[in-house]
Amino acid sequence: ELFGLAQAIEAQLDRATQGLDRRIATSVTDATDSILDRMDDRIRLSVFRIVQEAVTNAIKHSACGAINVTLARKGDVIELTVANDGRVPAEGWRRSNGGVDNIRARADLIGAAIAFDRDQDGAGSRTVLRIPVKAVGQDDVERPVAAVPVSVPVDRSTGPVSADLPVREG
Repeated sequence: ELFGLAQAIEAQLDRATQGLDRRIATSVTDATDSILDRMDDRIRLSVFRIVQEAVTNAIKHSACGAINVTLARKGDVIELTVANDGRVPAEGWRRSNGGVDNIRARADLIGAAIAFDRDQDGAGSRTVLRIPVKAVGQDDVERPVAAVPVSVPVDRSTGPVSADLPVREG
């Protein structure tokens, strides 16, 4: 396995922000000790697709200058947040028929909760996915004593990196 989920997300951010008429700063922080890489492929693919849709929505609708993806373990929940600093979405955005509905459907398929938050100060929005660790068969994975956030840099000088999710062997 060459790349984990955090690296696949970083590569997707890189691809999604190339060729735009504005620069968008991106970051991925994984403070979960890469627990998602040990989960079922169905879970990892759903998480990747949810991030992909949230990033697409931020780029298309918010005029953002930054997108930050954070993965954190909070007790018995893995929390993934896609935050942007762009325009706050218009009222009714949570009732969308497109991407937001796709995100909800994917979250339901993996037993996760999804929340869409607008910043009250007008500085962006967040998509927050909460995956119960037990729901994905990882309740036996020990929680690290001290999880150190790891940012995943991408060397953009070497050209595009494939963001296909790795398939676990075994």
